[in-house]
Amino acid sequence: MIDYTGVPCPICGKAFHEGDDIVVCPICGTPYHRACYEKEGRCLFEDKHKEGYVFHREPEPGKSAPENDSARTKACPRCGNKNYTDALFCDKCGLPLAQNSSTPPPGYPFGGVPGNNSNGGPNMNSMPGMFIMDPMGGVNPEEDFNGVKAGNLAKFVGSNPPYYMNVFKRLKDHNIGKFNFCGFLFSGGWLLYRKQYLWGAVISLILLGCLLGSSMINLFHNYDILNQVIAAAGLSEATGLFYSMQDSMKLMEQIMLLPVLDQILLFLPTVLSLLQWIIMFVIGFRGNRMYYKHCLKKAGEIQQAHPTDPELTSALKEKGGINWGLGICLLVCYLIITYFPLLISGGIL
Repeated sequence: MIDYTGVPCPICGKAFHEGDDIVVCPICGTPYHRACYEKEGRCLFEDKHKEGYVFHREPEPGKSAPENDSARTKACPRCGNKNYTDALFCDKCGLPLAQNSSTPPPGYPFGGVPGNNSNGGPNMNSMPGMFIMDPMGGVNPEEDFNGVKAGNLAKFVGSNPPYYMNVFKRLKDHNIGKFNFCGFLFSGGWLLYRKQYLWGAVISLILLGCLLGSSMINLFHNYDILNQVIAAAGLSEATGLFYSMQDSMKLMEQIMLLPVLDQILLFLPTVLSLLQWIIMFVIGFRGNRMYYKHCLKKAGEIQQAHPTDPELTSALKEKGGINWGLGICLLVCYLIITYFPLLISGGIL
């Protein structure tokens, strides 16, 4: 845990003492008394965050410059700048200097990372202590990604850039991807959420069609047909999935006696379900590559169209990021399609 003893709180001006409840802005590293920060509701240097402002301790009174310079022993792994030993961020390039710590400091038993509240400051529910997460995922903001600066790529990603920048660098340097569990679980919804509208719409329509088709076929056709097959085979419907091999053979014999169309409809839901799983696994394995290409293309176009930095940053955030509305809408549609047949079959509607 960083020792801030003797450092004045920017809000009340009182020096920190050992045992004080201190919170730290995760953007610039400025420490505050927790009570002071809760009263203020934000970091005092919030307007300087965009300029790359980072906190560093002032030289201790009474010490000469050489003595203070000798305390700069923490080298920045990105730019090589010498920082004070208790520095959270490099005072030259802004890189978090605690990011390589493998052991969470006191107060973070599960390695938690303090997030931001609605005002852009640190989450006041976090415990004292600090485990710094590099917002660039360890990637230099100036690194080139096929003509797009890594910093601009991260701004376009918007949400969760540490994960995606790390994935993008692996893809760029080694062509090694990473399985995306959100893409696997939500597939089309995840693509739409990440503003990949064309593929998101196509995949969502296919998956919703498979789900709706399976539900409707089972509800309006297969349920009655299966009851007839079970009765014709002389079996009890109550045994359900616990049919013996011999009973299963009897069922197959009765199914083979059905018209071809009925046979197709009986097995079609299984085929549609298999198709759903295949699509989910494909998006899980290929989703990050798809998103990487999407970000490179869109961010590159924006970077060329907006050469000045203020316009560029605004355009990247507007065109990139996430779309909550589509994600929620798709979730509602999924729930309706999933449970509507159950409501009909249960006689509720």
